[in-house]
Amino acid sequence: MNLISAYGIQCGKEVFFNYGPLFPLINLLPVNPIYETWVIITCLIQGIFFYSIWSLVKNNDAKTREYTVGGIIFLLLISSSVGIENILVFTPIICLLNYHENDKARWLWIAAGVTSISALTKTIPGLCGFGAVVLYSIYRIITDRNGSWKIGIFGTILIYLTMWLLIYRDFGGVIGYWKGALELSSGFSTAMALYSNNDWVFLGLFVLSLVVMPWLLKNSKIWLLFLLASPMIFYEWKHGIVRQCAPSIASAIVFMYTFTLFIAIYYFVQKRRVTCKLTVILLPLIFLSVFYQRTYHESWLTVLQYSIFQPIHQMQRHLLINWPNKSKTLKESRRNVERYAVDKIVRDKIGSETVDCYPWEVTYIFANDFKWKPRPVFQAYTTYTPWLQKQNAEYHRSKTSARYLLWHYDHEDEPFISGKGLVEIDNKYLLNTEPAALYQIISIYSPVYQSERLILFEKSEENSIRRVIENNKYEAKWGEWIAVSTNPGEIIRAQINVKRHLIGQIRKFLYKDGDCHIYYKTDENEEIKYRLNILNASEGIWVSPLINKMDKPNDGRHIKEIKLVKSPNTYFEDLYSIRWERIIIQKRDL
Repeated sequence: MNLISAYGIQCGKEVFFNYGPLFPLINLLPVNPIYETWVIITCLIQGIFFYSIWSLVKNNDAKTREYTVGGIIFLLLISSSVGIENILVFTPIICLLNYHENDKARWLWIAAGVTSISALTKTIPGLCGFGAVVLYSIYRIITDRNGSWKIGIFGTILIYLTMWLLIYRDFGGVIGYWKGALELSSGFSTAMALYSNNDWVFLGLFVLSLVVMPWLLKNSKIWLLFLLASPMIFYEWKHGIVRQCAPSIASAIVFMYTFTLFIAIYYFVQKRRVTCKLTVILLPLIFLSVFYQRTYHESWLTVLQYSIFQPIHQMQRHLLINWPNKSKTLKESRRNVERYAVDKIVRDKIGSETVDCYPWEVTYIFANDFKWKPRPVFQAYTTYTPWLQKQNAEYHRSKTSARYLLWHYDHEDEPFISGKGLVEIDNKYLLNTEPAALYQIISIYSPVYQSERLILFEKSEENSIRRVIENNKYEAKWGEWIAVSTNPGEIIRAQINVKRHLIGQIRKFLYKDGDCHIYYKTDENEEIKYRLNILNASEGIWVSPLINKMDKPNDGRHIKEIKLVKSPNTYFEDLYSIRWERIIIQKRDL
């Protein structure tokens, strides 16, 4: 995203991602052309966060002035230990609580401003912030209090649109930005979820302790806090805890640490005693931490230590190291990406022409100073849904797509990837990730250079392939082998449609989708297994030949049978439909 900012690429119009034009606030790198400005903005947002917490403490505790200096030092330490992403989440909530205390409209404007910044930084936290504003507005309507709460909703929309106009000079992409974010979010629980064994005891205790906490604390303001934080709590549950990968759950622990800390402060300044209720407040964090430790065999204290000290270390690095030594840091960044430098023949071939990288490593752009022309969803593994892959397919079909496509293989050291060649994250087969876009790639691009680590494709004016789709659909059972009929030189794909029961739709929304795999059987009766994103299977999954490199896509291991297997309790219908398609490559010389 720092490259997107540096290249002036418009989110929602040219690319679709979970992050927006203000992404450097979360992950700022010296490569950004206005690095110093971002550091200043980050410091200002942290200052607003501290001011909002301090004001809330003063509003709830008449004795605050007796220990003003100590209180300021304590809250400065607390606010410094909160990462910028959680600051963007909690600041609008704290501002709404401040408005609830004193009905001063400035808090609604601050909440609207920070929510707009959050929405342009990372879509889901921004959406959760706006959800908090809407929920508070509904609460005020029900309680029949004065109407200045409307500033929250309309102020957020006004500031958001104004900021978008200042950044991009037009409103193009405003709708696409959110459409793309919702597609990425909805497809995440199918395409990216893991399915390790759950420790249901501690996970259940975490959920139970979190649900009963406001009941046990018996405090109306704590109830309001839970109401405003509920969108973000659901997000951390759905995309953090439920996904079941260690970094995602660690992120949820960091969020729970911040949430627990704020509940303790908010409750303490109202009651002036917290000893008897402290256990109630800490239990969700404790149960989630134990769940993490038992599941991933890594100490939760390490995660908390990282969450407390990492934001302080990051800001120290920005202010004391990177800023004063930006040119030196930039040279260090250049050295770190030297392994992504391509051969001279590739650089000479591309020259000043546009280029895109496939499947996801855009560091090649920065390392070689290429002219980047990204496809809308520029990391293949994030094309979770048919709508997302359709955007890429239309891009490749257009006259404005990149002249060259740099297809790299050197991802063996990436997390969640096992194996070499065309293997993808979480053991998926790369050619099944975005079938509609892949068809356009092999149709339009031809290989012009290859090495051990990459293949360079060049765009051709002529369509180099022909596709035949059978009219008849066949029904098949899960776990049943299906014979594959092939002819020499053909590529066989299968358009597969799966339907869910209603309970399966509910499970997908509240928890995650069922797990699916495809098994390939070769002529030697060897069975090869890959995970399958069933959402995109209707566009045509790759069947035969099974290849490991893209220079000769019609030359690989012949597959005589396939079968689809689902995990228990997936709530798919017993039968799925399948329609064969045949692709004939007319010319493919390297």
